[in-house]
Amino acid sequence: MDSSARNNQPYFSTLQRLITRQNLKGIAQIIPVIKKEKQGIDIKEIAFLNFEGKLVAKLPKRDLEFFNIINNFKDTERMMVQLPLGSREGSQKFDTSVLIQDIKRKIHVDYQNGKWKYTINLRMNIAFTERTNGQVVKHSKKQKIEIQKLEQKIQSNFNRKIQSMIVTLHKKQIDPLNLSTYAKAYQYQHWEKNKAKWPHEISNSIVNIKTQIKINNVGAIRKG
Repeated sequence: MDSSARNNQPYFSTLQRLITRQNLKGIAQIIPVIKKEKQGIDIKEIAFLNFEGKLVAKLPKRDLEFFNIINNFKDTERMMVQLPLGSREGSQKFDTSVLIQDIKRKIHVDYQNGKWKYTINLRMNIAFTERTNGQVVKHSKKQKIEIQKLEQKIQSNFNRKIQSMIVTLHKKQIDPLNLSTYAKAYQYQHWEKNKAKWPHEISNSIVNIKTQIKINNVGAIRKG
């Protein structure tokens, strides 16, 4: 499990982490759901509990890599992610595997018109490990253009996937990223007035995800 955790498979939790989150109103308690298989123990999903310890949401294994990008970036040295991308014409789909490293996260919080507004900036380096479909681009100028297009596609994919995930969890009146801490640190007066009803506050918050991707190792870049 520890080996899988370093490669972004499960979300691993400790008793100390659960107790800490349990004492913070609105902060989601997160526990892995495991199943014994012939090959050993497998992480099937992660479960989110509210302040009262009630199960309110689940995240399937296929989405853990995206959740770990934004939540466990400090604990994970590298992450392998499978991405479906569209071609330049938008008619053809292909899958690509990327290795994500050096993730940096910055969170900006504001309070406007009675709502919390979070802008979460993610910066990361990626390297291609596998690419299917299309022809290899050999010319360096064409390769540079293709890399820029791929960076934009991956950024768009990450923004859409992660933002949808976080907003969906917030609607369950839980705070899986512990954004309350940032509200307290940077907007203390507003936080102090609203901390007692934080589950409601986070469910009405606005979240914008902005990723910045830099492809460091392209391998064999192929046209999509």
